[in-house]
Amino acid sequence: LGASHHIYHTSWQSFKLGDMAKTRDYFSPPVLPLSRRRRASPRDTLERDWTQTLLLVLLILFTVALAVFIFALPLISWFFNDIMGMGAELCRTPPTEMQCGPGVDYIELAKELGRYKPNGELWACGCAEGVFGDWACATGQAHFFSISLFISTAPGTGVMACLSSWPIVAMWMYGAGRVTVNRSWIRLSLFAFQVFYGFFLMNTQCIFKDGHTVVVVGFIAAELVHYVLLAWSLGCCSSMPAKFICVCASVGVISIAAGFLISFGYLPIPSGWFKAHAFWLGECVGLLSAFCIAPAILLAEAWSDDDDDDDREADTSEEGNHEKDFTNEEGGQNSGPNSCCELEP
Repeated sequence: LGASHHIYHTSWQSFKLGDMAKTRDYFSPPVLPLSRRRRASPRDTLERDWTQTLLLVLLILFTVALAVFIFALPLISWFFNDIMGMGAELCRTPPTEMQCGPGVDYIELAKELGRYKPNGELWACGCAEGVFGDWACATGQAHFFSISLFISTAPGTGVMACLSSWPIVAMWMYGAGRVTVNRSWIRLSLFAFQVFYGFFLMNTQCIFKDGHTVVVVGFIAAELVHYVLLAWSLGCCSSMPAKFICVCASVGVISIAAGFLISFGYLPIPSGWFKAHAFWLGECVGLLSAFCIAPAILLAEAWSDDDDDDDREADTSEEGNHEKDFTNEEGGQNSGPNSCCELEP
């Protein structure tokens, strides 16, 4: 009783700010060896592994689906608007008002593509018309294609929001949930990206032209700041995750800048398919570079955790064998009648 009273008794002064660490040591539970710790039941382990596996599978599937979607936007637009005939039903812009850029006559283009309604008239999809943005004519002031142009319709915005949701969840899980250094700034930058990205989906290019440009620049800048802070917190390109983040961020910035310079005519590229689609290709590479960082790192961590679990199990079994041998040796030494540990009745 005296010993227990000495261990667990704390005076009022021990609750002062300077003695809180000492009080915490009094009440902290003892650290048991690995062999004596309570192991998770097979059911708990199976449920945890199943949940983590399902999460990683969803992250990978949605990231791959997002990549396929943005790179196949012209083909998807062609399939729904032309092959399925949805453009003739949904598009209401007069063909004579269509402006597709210098040297492009939409009337002749529509005749070549066979864009005739059942009554024999030509049909044309203006901005935000059709199932997806028109793949044949780049409407707008600059007359080049972009992700914003293709997803300016309601179905396009919905698909983009659906497929990008899980990669953003991965960004919150890894960038804001795993890193402890600069966590407040990392969370703030990711929150800013989430807000600007939501406004990007809401302020489409066809309705809010000036506002759309502002929110696009905003979510790109916030995302770049987020990954710079994340790479800095992970060792500033000294660790493998930090190097991967630096490479992906650099590729994204270079691709978007190159597409902007080519499509806006700052580089001597002749007019044609590549110049009209350069900005869209740059956006695809940049967006995919940003959204694949967190799922890739989480997948690498999952593989690393599996290897660590195998090593931990091996260390636990080895430690258990050493403790068993040590116990047997102690039992052999103290088994005699004159043992110092025996007490008289």
